[in-house]
Amino acid sequence: MMTKNVFFHAAILIFLLPAIASAADPCTKSEPSAMIVSPQFEMRPRPTEEQYFDEYVQFLVEVANPRSEAQMQQDDCIKYRFRDTMIVDSLAVGAPGFPAGFSSEMYEVGTAHSVEHQYNVASWTVTNANAEDTPDVVFKRLEDTNKYWAERSDKYMQVRTVDDFYKAKKSGKLGVFHNYQGMMPLSQSGDEKEAISNLHKAYDLGVRQIMATYNVDTPYADGGVSNSDGTDQGVHEAGFAVIREMNR
Repeated sequence: MMTKNVFFHAAILIFLLPAIASAADPCTKSEPSAMIVSPQFEMRPRPTEEQYFDEYVQFLVEVANPRSEAQMQQDDCIKYRFRDTMIVDSLAVGAPGFPAGFSSEMYEVGTAHSVEHQYNVASWTVTNANAEDTPDVVFKRLEDTNKYWAERSDKYMQVRTVDDFYKAKKSGKLGVFHNYQGMMPLSQSGDEKEAISNLHKAYDLGVRQIMATYNVDTPYADGGVSNSDGTDQGVHEAGFAVIREMNR
């Protein structure tokens, strides 16, 4: 008799589950379509004078979501379909104190948009690997940014491990970590020993992502300059040494 009851209740669940899932699934109302054409826009040149920075940032905010009203109406379905997905902005340029016209106020506006659009984690650039960005200069910037995040721990969680990604998502905070857009701040001369020593310091300060180079040729790798003239030699030995240590 007990066995029959078990099967009876199981049968009810089997028939009810599809109905429950269907009722909760917003995708049953309308299936997202890639055929809807997004609005067109023309990119503006990046300003070099400070008085135009605010206007340009607002322009970037507006074009960051170039979707039509019909496309945005499908958001509930998309969010439901990818509800368990980890959403990471792997290159967010402009940590607090970043020397490119970014103020703390602009940074807060940017992170607010990240949260609004349901990013879970963002990787923030602390250096574009310019000649002025020596190891000590960037280390100070890292320390200042870490302090900035810690003082706003109600909004930010600095992530250092994969587990931290999930902790940040569960807590409802924006997970944040640092990136370098080039290896030059590890050693301006490309000295392997110095670069690896500074790599460990950067890691301890929370750096978890480093590009070999950006547009320029460096002791670590050839960039866009060599790509244009056909002399690109790829990653150099100093770059390989850093990459091996990063993966160790």
